[in-house]
Amino acid sequence: MIDRLPLGRARRLGLGPALGVLMSVGLAGSAVAQAPEPAPAPTPAPTPDLPTTDTVTPPPADQPIAGGRPVPGPIVLPGLNSVPQSPRRSPWSLTLRAGEGWVRNPGAVPGGTASSPATRGSVVVGYQRTGGRSTVGLSADAAGARYQDYGTLNNVGGGGAIRLARTLSPRASVTVGESLETRYANENSLLMSSGVVVGAVRTLTNVATAGFGYRFGTATSVTVDARHERVDFDSPSLIDGSQLALGATISRRRSAVGGLGASYLFVASTTAAQRSESHTAYGSWRRLLGPRWTTGISAGITHSSRAQGNYPYAVGELGATYGRAFFSARLSTNLSQAYGAGYEQQVRTAGLTVRRAVGRRVTASLSGVFADAEAIQSSAAAAAGGSPPGYRTLNATGAIRVRISRAWGLDMDASTMRLRPRPGAALVTVAHTVTGGAGLAFVYETPNR
Repeated sequence: MIDRLPLGRARRLGLGPALGVLMSVGLAGSAVAQAPEPAPAPTPAPTPDLPTTDTVTPPPADQPIAGGRPVPGPIVLPGLNSVPQSPRRSPWSLTLRAGEGWVRNPGAVPGGTASSPATRGSVVVGYQRTGGRSTVGLSADAAGARYQDYGTLNNVGGGGAIRLARTLSPRASVTVGESLETRYANENSLLMSSGVVVGAVRTLTNVATAGFGYRFGTATSVTVDARHERVDFDSPSLIDGSQLALGATISRRRSAVGGLGASYLFVASTTAAQRSESHTAYGSWRRLLGPRWTTGISAGITHSSRAQGNYPYAVGELGATYGRAFFSARLSTNLSQAYGAGYEQQVRTAGLTVRRAVGRRVTASLSGVFADAEAIQSSAAAAAGGSPPGYRTLNATGAIRVRISRAWGLDMDASTMRLRPRPGAALVTVAHTVTGGAGLAFVYETPNR
């Protein structure tokens, strides 16, 4: 293991920025989102109806912090990034999900080939009320999984979240939020997005956020954000950790279709063994390319105190909407912490997503992500004279949603994850691992209107 990491038996640990390790028909966590795009989850989320227009919908306003790392969305464009929300008939929402599936290598064991039927169910309750200049949002969820041939993997988890937003003046606003959840590590969306896949180990995750935004006229805005997250593992072989992230972004809209931005992010990572700090500065550019295409680029540099070096930060995105079809591609490289392992890693990713509505009742989606992660510090690897340990993963997910009525739907999904060590690594930190499966689930969602 890395520096002979105290991660326990190698057959209980796989590392990879998976979008979905265990297939299934479960619902990911219901924590209130604080980033412009949700963190990857172990199962495909229900796919919403696609817009029927031929124009590109601008992305939501950016937040400079996501999981303690710079987010993909480059900048805030005042007046351009705001997307009106559809009014709800009731402040309450309910989502029920139940289904049956098949899972290959459900414990993500290196070299494992066993499989098992899996039964899953979940319930999510949400509440959102807007009055005057304030908005309050609450959510709670519970989910369970039963594996017919692997009783040790049977589990029940859940969590809750609260988010408060207040408009202080026509120019200023503030938000605060908190979430708490307990789940198995391979169903924890924060861990999956941080690049860690662990088997049947229960985790407790707490995330607190706060943000302040101010607009100088109609073209310039400033945002300041803070985020603290902590992950505890119910296993002595995994390292508990926490991160404090503080960020600031200034954005300037140069025209009706584009703008520029500059951001700074400070991250302090703490484990039982040590503490490290990183500083990231990057610039951003975003532009709408006609009625169908949108693009964004961010580039900068990260300095890490633990590695005593500088590392690149870059994100490139391209998206398009044609009728009822949506396409997006993304390339990125950034420094992040691998929770449970207690070290930092440089992660390079390439992702592609395609979504298409077929008629009024069927929506199909396909996504894939390739990641190459390399530990930036390993004294054991340096002593061996080889390259630092790391891993490569390939994740693919396909899903079809058939809408039976306004509230009921039928989901069919399949996913796979392949993990293998980086070529030439001085220490073999992970073994070749393949996991995935397919499932079928009935879904009930409270109608929006």
